[in-house]
Amino acid sequence: MGLMVVHTRDDLPCTREQSATRALVSVATGMVPAVGFLIEPLAALIDERGRRLGDEAAGTQVIPASAYRGSGRGPGGGAPALRDLSLDAEWDPAMREAMREVDEITRRAR
Repeated sequence: MGLMVVHTRDDLPCTREQSATRALVSVATGMVPAVGFLIEPLAALIDERGRRLGDEAAGTQVIPASAYRGSGRGPGGGAPALRDLSLDAEWDPAMREAMREVDEITRRAR
């Protein structure tokens, strides 16, 4: 899908531990009867940067892989400053497309 997950503090790709945290939060919210599968997509829609609860817990952000540029700050470089992504012309269309896909998956699940 052309997306990747980065850690918001150091702009590096997320670690296995961060990925596990993201997944555990998703599993936990999915266990809520009747509405659990809606919690994460709704959190992403409500959040200013489109972060779901798993991202908040792990300190991560999903970004377009094309927006990831090496900054020399660690293995594989780094990402652009995440605080600037909401202004990135590439980010907004990618986020809208991701949200459309979440809506479609949710609609099909019903």
